[in-house]
Amino acid sequence: MKKKSVTLRAKEIKQLLEKDELTIKVCLALKMGYTIQEIAKKTGIQIRMIENIRNDLLKEKILEAAPDDMYKVALQAAREDDDFASVLAQAQEYHKRDLLPRHILLLYQIMEYGIDTDVLLYLMANLQENEKYSEEYFAKVAKQWKDSNILHFEDIGIKETEDEYYTAAKQGFAIHRMLTKKELEYIEKWKRYGLSYKLVKLACERTVFQTGKIAFAYCDKILREWQQNNVQSELDIATLDKEYKKQRREELARRKEMSNRKRRGQSPKDSETTIIQNNILAVQNVYVTNNSEEKENYVDDVGVENLDE
Repeated sequence: MKKKSVTLRAKEIKQLLEKDELTIKVCLALKMGYTIQEIAKKTGIQIRMIENIRNDLLKEKILEAAPDDMYKVALQAAREDDDFASVLAQAQEYHKRDLLPRHILLLYQIMEYGIDTDVLLYLMANLQENEKYSEEYFAKVAKQWKDSNILHFEDIGIKETEDEYYTAAKQGFAIHRMLTKKELEYIEKWKRYGLSYKLVKLACERTVFQTGKIAFAYCDKILREWQQNNVQSELDIATLDKEYKKQRREELARRKEMSNRKRRGQSPKDSETTIIQNNILAVQNVYVTNNSEEKENYVDDVGVENLDE
């Protein structure tokens, strides 16, 4: 493979001057087109060490990465950077499946805009709430915010509330961002139910346990049921749960019985019809038997001779 000559920009030279001799050598060799294996063979440096140096250079943009290399850097960042991991997790929740490499790369590039992670998560949630979320559209809006110097919540004009119900919902759902307008509307609704913020937190936790995700609408159903049943404490919840389980068992037993009847080729309606028919037959049999006995008695009383007349 023919190695190419290297031209360094002033910014790159300034960055490299701050590095140690080994990093400079690896950087220049990679820019000239040498592979990691070739560099390791010529210098005796371990491949793992060269890979770490290259990844650092890619992060600092001293090296321009090929798409495959950039994807590897993004994956490494997902393992090491909690903020990037949280953005990926939220995006994956919206997709309901594993993210494609192009999605991961796009999200990694958005993280380079310098926008606070909380602001990015807030933006993602708002787009999803309005059914406009996609990585491409998210990147477009995030770029507009960056160009408009919207990097922090203060730049949007949003201030986080200290409300107990707000905090309870965030803790119950394990949300690490500002709540959206629609989510805040749910919280205001929950306050009107007259339930304590502790019960709201319990309902949020139960929602995540039962659905595996943040679902304000599902949580609202739980809280509405608690309100309708005058729940005021965890003991009331336990009593309500016990009653629900009892009803559930009875319902399952009823369904099982219906299933068994279907397997026997007999529906509940057919079963009732059969019982009625059996009762009718029994009555008819009694009637026939009684008539036969009466006829025999009549013959005995009148005599055969009279019958011949």
